[in-house]
Amino acid sequence: MKETEINGVYEKVDQLFHIQLKAQIEGSEIIFKKLLSVKNLVSGQEYYVLFIDNDGINFTNQKELLNGLKKYINKELENINKEVKNYQYHMITDLVCDKQDIHYQLDRLGYRESKLDKIISQIGKQLLSENKN
Repeated sequence: MKETEINGVYEKVDQLFHIQLKAQIEGSEIIFKKLLSVKNLVSGQEYYVLFIDNDGINFTNQKELLNGLKKYINKELENINKEVKNYQYHMITDLVCDKQDIHYQLDRLGYRESKLDKIISQIGKQLLSENKN
């Protein structure tokens, strides 16, 4: 079964922290895998861990969650840029390559980059409005 971006984990995160990123997350290939509530038995501190792919974001409130998402997305954007450069390199240097597939992959990466940029923009707006309050 294929995982989708808007799943039960996303819905729970949105319900608890009102991140309001549903339109931007959809199609971004960011899939919230798990949301855990953790209590440090020594200090008594409680926090959440959101797993996206193999990365975890630790947070206690909406601002920390949004900053963690922003950091994760910036890392994903760096990876996209590396992939694009790799495809462009092979398009130029390889004697034989599937240019149609490379164009498809570049279009896919461009679309994903656009979606991630929109998420970053929305997060920035939310953080700015939170700082005004």
